[in-house]
Amino acid sequence: MEKIDTLVVDKVGTLTEGRPKVVAEVPTNEYSGATVLRRAASVERASEHPLADAIVSAARDRSIQTTDVKDFDSPVGKGPLGTVEGNEVLLGNATFLYSRGVDTSSLEAEAERQRGEGATVINMAIDGSLAGILAIADPVKQPTARGAARTSRQRGQGHHAHRRQSDDRSGGGAEAWYPACGSRGSA
Repeated sequence: MEKIDTLVVDKVGTLTEGRPKVVAEVPTNEYSGATVLRRAASVERASEHPLADAIVSAARDRSIQTTDVKDFDSPVGKGPLGTVEGNEVLLGNATFLYSRGVDTSSLEAEAERQRGEGATVINMAIDGSLAGILAIADPVKQPTARGAARTSRQRGQGHHAHRRQSDDRSGGGAEAWYPACGSRGSA
């Protein structure tokens, strides 16, 4: 072990609590964060994806009422869609939304920033136009955060620790690498 200088760990449930949470909703100018969260949660209530629970829980925690979804569909590996309050709502990665004619470029810089902080980013469109993004992160367990901070101090001695995120639903399977101690929810 003394010759090892880098440790890479799949973070889900290993370093983290295993309970993803919505850490940001970033609307476009046409919508409020509450509207984005309400419509996303309305669609996600019908989904079985683990990140759907985070979105529905965030709406519930903020006392945001969801409504019924009609015409729900969830193409495998793409994202859910349905009709909420008479409007088509589409959630998923930028590639999926683009394939449906939605331009996500106006929030791409913010999406990249959120990914850089360890979040999974879900794009949302209403009636064919980008409405916002939702950032979801899994908080780091406190003992892990303390260990990561200790490892961070050792970096000057040639030691490195990284978490690997390969479950990013919005990233089309892209893998994100980021320092183990730089996550939301860490101490």
